[in-house]
Amino acid sequence: MRNSRWSLILILSLGLALVSSDLWAESAQERFDAGNLAYQKGKYREALRHYRKLEEWNVEHPALYFNTSNAYFQLKHYGYALLYIERALKLRPHAEDYLANRRLIRAKLAERSEKLKRRFRLVYGQDAGFLASLISGVPSKIVVPSFLLAYVLFFLLLALAVARPSEKKRWVLRIAVGLSLLTTLGFGGVYLGRRYLEHSRRYGIIVTAHADVYPNSMSRDRAYELYEGAKVQIVDTAHPKRIKVRLSEDSEGWVDRANLKGI
Repeated sequence: MRNSRWSLILILSLGLALVSSDLWAESAQERFDAGNLAYQKGKYREALRHYRKLEEWNVEHPALYFNTSNAYFQLKHYGYALLYIERALKLRPHAEDYLANRRLIRAKLAERSEKLKRRFRLVYGQDAGFLASLISGVPSKIVVPSFLLAYVLFFLLLALAVARPSEKKRWVLRIAVGLSLLTTLGFGGVYLGRRYLEHSRRYGIIVTAHADVYPNSMSRDRAYELYEGAKVQIVDTAHPKRIKVRLSEDSEGWVDRANLKGI
């Protein structure tokens, strides 16, 4: 009797969990659709309220970030627009429409800076170090295919070098094997380096019109200024009011938390 009672409780609990899960999914989809409908009607602030509510529910999806970016763009909040398109690209790094939107947002930010006649500093996450710049500079679309091609070619040439009896042919094939091996190691190193940079570093976007950069966490004297849309590497978030950022190997500083949002 006791076992059957516990079985009944377990079944009811699972049923309630499934129902609540379905309701949450339906509610999230309805919220997203409501945001899209508001956007289509030109009610961009209302659309943002729906999208931000989904964020509060810990929904992470490239389409959500993409639409949020578009709503901010329509409101001419280009810093936030860049922030959310970067978040979308973090989940879908090769989406052409996302990349096109990022180019448009950057152009708008640069255009705004020209109108304000300010020195506009755009830092898009490239480190000043040679190796990091080299790794980041290789187009993502060619890294993995090139690595796999070189890998297959290496073993193919190695098999030919072993199979061919002619010493002269073996000598040529050994050179080819060596070059193929170097290529494999090179692209493999670039791929692993890229993965390391992607997972070990965090970046943020300046979302306010400008942000004072201070030499240390307690200083009141600014070192220089960053402007809306600047992308910086986040170094330290332990301080309650300021975040340490890096622009290059020899350029670091602290900005107020309200001015910076992490990607």
